[in-house]
Amino acid sequence: MGRSNWIDFFAFIIVSISITLVLFNGSFEQGMCFDEVFRINNIIPFINPAAEPYDDSIYSIKLFDYKIPLMYKAYISSAGLILALPLALFDNYLIGLRTLYIIYFLLSIFIFYIVARKFIGSFYAFIVSMLILTSPLFFPEVRVGFAHSHHIAALAISFYLFYLYILSKKLRYLFSASFVLFFYANMLFYFMWTIAGVFIASIILFPNYWKDIIKSAGAIFALISGAFLGCINYVIYNISEGFPTLKPLIYRLFLPEKYQPIDFRNLPPLSEDVKIKLFTIFPSFFDKFGAFYLAIIVITTAIYAILIIYLIKKKQASKYKKAYFAILAFWLILIFILITPNTTRAGHYVYLCPFLELSLVSLAFILKDFSRNSCKNVKIKIRLPNLFVVLILSIVLVNFYVSYREVEEINRTKGTGYFSPAIFELNEYILNNKIHSEDIIFLEWGTYAQLYFLNKGHFKINSLVFNLIGKSKDV
Repeated sequence: MGRSNWIDFFAFIIVSISITLVLFNGSFEQGMCFDEVFRINNIIPFINPAAEPYDDSIYSIKLFDYKIPLMYKAYISSAGLILALPLALFDNYLIGLRTLYIIYFLLSIFIFYIVARKFIGSFYAFIVSMLILTSPLFFPEVRVGFAHSHHIAALAISFYLFYLYILSKKLRYLFSASFVLFFYANMLFYFMWTIAGVFIASIILFPNYWKDIIKSAGAIFALISGAFLGCINYVIYNISEGFPTLKPLIYRLFLPEKYQPIDFRNLPPLSEDVKIKLFTIFPSFFDKFGAFYLAIIVITTAIYAILIIYLIKKKQASKYKKAYFAILAFWLILIFILITPNTTRAGHYVYLCPFLELSLVSLAFILKDFSRNSCKNVKIKIRLPNLFVVLILSIVLVNFYVSYREVEEINRTKGTGYFSPAIFELNEYILNNKIHSEDIIFLEWGTYAQLYFLNKGHFKINSLVFNLIGKSKDV
């Protein structure tokens, strides 16, 4: 990497860290939701042997007389606990967890930028990374683990490994690319939306790549074995239990009379549910700018459609196939999210990143090349691509403004409501009054998980929640 590239790289790091620290400011004081640590607690007895037992698993296997938890819900595996292992390095688990959110967020952006600059150059990689870094889909949820960004790193690493396979035809790269994708899906199952969207988009736009893979038994084995091993928790669980992970979606789509609501919520008919998500829930993630972001999506898609129709007539459509990939994957992933039950949080929609951002930059590439080769007016040749880049940079500023407003509001309230800071006062009251955890019985959902976490597992849980609601914990 040349001197100028190093300067670009360090400038990117400085800008990224600065923006991240601004948007994560106050996150250590923000309240907790039980979901933030409900599953993470399962690892505390492992990193702190003195902790009280905590096992929330619904499915485990035995290996050499050791119980190995595989699943905590039909769509939550124990693989995700790997990300919480560094908590062992912290004396205060809450500070440790909130610090890890910042580290993982920055690492994801850095990895994406490093890979992106190899293919689209440092300038456009910087723009895309800034769009992702400031996306309102992440804030404020990413500050408390209700949204994640590391899927972007998994995508970037897997893409680069697949690129190495295309260049060298070495099967270890294909296996590794498949393993990385599916291992991340093992950690966070919602990533399957991304895998499905990328897979279908690549088949539509680049069928020859898949034809080459299908022709090779070794390539097929590398692809399937990588996926199998990466997603091993789900493979074992679903084969042995009759595919409980897939049943809710299949029943919701094709057998609504058999559908059992996830988390005890009845849903409206599918068409109405999709409409509510697309036009009410999704825009709500952008504060008062929901219409603005919907307009960006609609206008960007319309420009692509017009360009593709024009290029088809000119018999030049295949020239820009790589540029269509991001927008096609974006729409496929969005459709998968919309038809999945209970996708009502911003944390579900972060999987649209980085595809919307890449589609904007890809459009800038098309306009630049198109104006250079097809436009006779010199001023338009120069100004059109530059104008579009300025528009994209303007979106970065709007992103930051919207995200900052959301963060400012949550810092003002400390997350009162769903992410309540009252748990800190309750924990302090219990400690100050020397109330033993054995003398506390929990009749509500979740407080015990937070208290267990805040006390590093030195907290005995007596919960009657599932007894009272008459449900098992695997729903």
